[in-house]
Amino acid sequence: MKNVLFFTLPFWGHINPNIELFKVLKCHVNLLCVSSEKFQPFFRGLHISAANYPVCVEEYYGNGIIEEKEELAKQYFKSQYEYDTLYKIIDANFSVSEEIYLALMDVMRDFQPNLIIADAAAFWTPLVAMKLNTEYLYIESATNMLDVSQDKYFMDYIEDVVSAEIQCPLDSKEVFHNFQVLEKKQKKHFAKLAGLKLDKYREPLGTIAYLSKELQIGSEEISQDMCYAGFHFDTASMQKDKKIFVTRGTISDFYNLKILKEMMECASEKENYHIVATIGNTVSAGNLFADIACKKNVTAEKVLDQIEELKSSVLMITHGGISGVREAIMCEVPLIIFPTSFHCYQVGLAIEKAKAGILLKKHPLDKEEISTAIDTILGCGEYVDNVRKLKCTLSECSKKHGVWSYIETFLK
Repeated sequence: MKNVLFFTLPFWGHINPNIELFKVLKCHVNLLCVSSEKFQPFFRGLHISAANYPVCVEEYYGNGIIEEKEELAKQYFKSQYEYDTLYKIIDANFSVSEEIYLALMDVMRDFQPNLIIADAAAFWTPLVAMKLNTEYLYIESATNMLDVSQDKYFMDYIEDVVSAEIQCPLDSKEVFHNFQVLEKKQKKHFAKLAGLKLDKYREPLGTIAYLSKELQIGSEEISQDMCYAGFHFDTASMQKDKKIFVTRGTISDFYNLKILKEMMECASEKENYHIVATIGNTVSAGNLFADIACKKNVTAEKVLDQIEELKSSVLMITHGGISGVREAIMCEVPLIIFPTSFHCYQVGLAIEKAKAGILLKKHPLDKEEISTAIDTILGCGEYVDNVRKLKCTLSECSKKHGVWSYIETFLK
């Protein structure tokens, strides 16, 4: 049997989409997953061998909490446009990648992987692949944002979202140029560490995405080798109520908590609907939600079973994270999306193009716009019909394109 090394990102939102793939891979290859200590019980439960990242990985991602009450948007977005902040991130990438390789060097060399499969956010993968002289594939837990076909959308995002949120005009071409410069710097550094020149830098063989083409904006222009793996789970037990589900995903910063509260306030004005929201475990939130949680038609919980909530919901108001959006589609729930990352902006554009929901255009959040969007979706059955069409494309894609058959071609 061939040996496959799998670099996960140690967060449930990145591990959950791959559970079925883990089960399939272990039947066909010798599989070694790399994650953090807290996921060891999970991999043991699947009878899969797992190694642990050094502590620097969790330290790198930190807790994400933004405490500052002033200039929240600038604090939140600066890692998406500010050159000095981006430069510091790249420097941190260097040290974390080297530490990962040194910590796992003996384990990986003993394992001798024939192929590496990595979460696309596992930025250390190219360095390891070059060091081990091994090819690799990416798994996208979200949407593709690396292809040149996405460059225009990225610059639109900088202008439409980031500039508006920080209330300061940005030169999107300059921001994009900075990203390119720093990306080249990272590639050059990784190649040098591997004893290679930049022209020998190892790119992925291909990318697997848990999408259909309809959920990837600009998919018809993407030049990379992409395997659209789709998504599917059983939704036979659905029974819809007059319920609106509101979420910002796995939020931990005050900026997104503030947006969440504003969304809940807008939705709660629809008195004939029950508003259910997840507010997370962030200690810094304090009593932020106390007043809104007291409303008769509002339920605010730290953690909820999102799929079960969506099965009985008629609308989801969200940041546009692809995991939640996929689940909403499978539960036939139209969406209102207010993005605060490029991935979410891409998803919002795709949802808007498919007429399965509404991408909010005004930044900062405009309560009148969101109120109108709620009324528009709840008053028009076409949105549900179009969500069902997306559901069909995801399910058909999942059944038609086996991820294992795609991976197997690179192991022969």
